[in-house]
Amino acid sequence: VNQSKLENNGNGLLPDERNGLTAQAEGSNAERNALNVKLKDTILQTSTLLSEPTNEQASILLETEEKSTQIIAEKVREGRKYLVNDNTRKRTGKKVQSMALHWRKRRRICMDFLQMMEECTDGAITIKKCISNGHPIYIESDDAVIKNAIEMKRNPFKRHKSNSTPQPFESSSSFVGVRLSERGVISRVLVKE
Repeated sequence: VNQSKLENNGNGLLPDERNGLTAQAEGSNAERNALNVKLKDTILQTSTLLSEPTNEQASILLETEEKSTQIIAEKVREGRKYLVNDNTRKRTGKKVQSMALHWRKRRRICMDFLQMMEECTDGAITIKKCISNGHPIYIESDDAVIKNAIEMKRNPFKRHKSNSTPQPFESSSSFVGVRLSERGVISRVLVKE
């Protein structure tokens, strides 16, 4: 092969053309790098957009959040009612304690009287007979009233000694009365069928 017949005596391209091609290649490389960076940004933006909810999903999410907000608002309103109920409960508890204190005082006075009667009569009149409605003195005690109420509930057609006043409200049909212990604890008495 005769190299002398080639352009530029076989030394390749002319320097101006070589410089132009090199400049074009560098420009293409720079443009390709810029496009790659832009492509990476676009892919990143696409992945973030795909991970975020669409308009329909956002509207559904908004509806569910509004419903949960309404439910929480209802619970807050109910909770505020309980604050009022708590104050009422405390006031009622104080009233019950006051009544229990008076009840204990009256019971102590009655028991002292019965004990004095038993001592004075040398056992002819006993506390146990008086409280259980046995005889000689009829005393209407809590136990006697509850005993009569239970008997009336069990045998409604039998004639009973009725010493209790009718109550306007009854919580249940088996409820008969309330008993206060020595410690001041109130317990409900129910008919055991």
